[in-house]
Formats: sequence, C-alpha cells, structure tokens
Amino acid sequence: MRVLAVVGLVVFAYLAVFPAGLFASTVDSACAGSGCDLSLAERLLLGVLYAGCFLALAATAVSFARCAISPPAKGLATVAPWLALSALAVGLVAFALLTLSYPVAGAVLAALGVLALLWLRRLRGPEPPDPRGNGRPAGLNGHSP
Repeated sequence: MRVLAVVGLVVFAYLAVFPAGLFASTVDSACAGSGCDLSLAERLLLGVLYAGCFLALAATAVSFARCAISPPAKGLATVAPWLALSALAVGLVAFALLTLSYPVAGAVLAALGVLALLWLRRLRGPEPPDPRGNGRPAGLNGHSP
C-alpha cells in the first residue's frame, strides 16, 4: 500500500505543476498575439481557479505522502476527500475554460448538470423515517441522523 501512496504522491505532485504554471502565466503574461485578449475579469477568474486547482492537487500529494508515512488505515481516510476536491477543482477549471471559449456550450452543460442532479435526487427517493422520531423524517424532530 505504501508503494501506491508514493506513486500517488509523485503523480499528484507532477500534476500540480501544470496549474501552477498556468497561474504564473495569468499573473505575468508575456503574450503579445491576437490570442491574448483576455479581459481583467477573465484573467482574475482563471488565476483564482488555477490557484485553487494547484492547492487541491498539492494537498492531495501531501495526503498521499502522509499515507506513505503513517499506517495505511489512518492515512487512507485522508486521501479520499482530497481526491474529490482535486476532481472538483479540475472540473471547474475545465468548465470555466469551455465556458469562456464557448458560452452557449457552457450554458447547455450547466443546464444538463442541473437536470442530472435533479433526476438523481428524484431517484434516491424520500428520506427514511428516523426511528427515534415517531415516524417523522430525520431533522424534523430535533435529532440529527
């Protein structure tokens, strides 16, 4: 397990280099061509997203390092949330880049995402009753689930 944690550390440390470089390019752009016409708001948005993506990937690499050093049962518990945060950060960057280039496609994807979320919530069904709450759903009787 420790070998896989070291591999994860190396992979995510390497992946963190890309958004760090992209963040640096938004701060100090040496671009002078026609493709360099981003507004200040777009540069700020991309800079914040790249910085967040870098931090999420770097935190994932650190969690893999902790997993390699500490006992596997304790270390694995910290890896999953950081992996989810890294996936979210990369997805947000990809969505922002797509939306800045093709606004209609971004709007369609956002609408499809909202529809998929509503559909998945509907498939999940109603919340089961809380056995301590006399048949009422959890949260309505003062007890937390």
